[in-house]
Amino acid sequence: MTTTTGRGLAVTSPKLIFTDSGKHCYAYSGTFPASTVSAEMFNFKTGNEAVKGEFTFNGQVRFIVGSAGGHSVFQISFNDIVVHVSKCDTSGNDSPVQTFQKVIIPPLTTVVVDCISGEDTATELITSTFRGKVV
Repeated sequence: MTTTTGRGLAVTSPKLIFTDSGKHCYAYSGTFPASTVSAEMFNFKTGNEAVKGEFTFNGQVRFIVGSAGGHSVFQISFNDIVVHVSKCDTSGNDSPVQTFQKVIIPPLTTVVVDCISGEDTATELITSTFRGKVV
């Protein structure tokens, strides 16, 4: 279980970080290069209370060339059971570059978020965030 709290912690972490009050939590995945090999963006376990929150999945983009992109797929699992899969397609101007997924995570649940891309493009990066409230 992750009980990380306090100031001065690394912002990018696969773990859930709780505010000093313990009422809110967040996680930032950091960057992952677009790859056809699945990567684990988050891996954390909730505490004794449920967490109501939202994941933001950001499809692969190249910082300098905003028009470059491709297909990114995200998978959320609770205790090794897949509960959500979504895709971002950043290859066209009419495609969503972000998807959002609201969740209620039960107490004592291991949450894993994986991402994978349709191509290997190390210069295109994938990110994700989570923000939640203990309920």
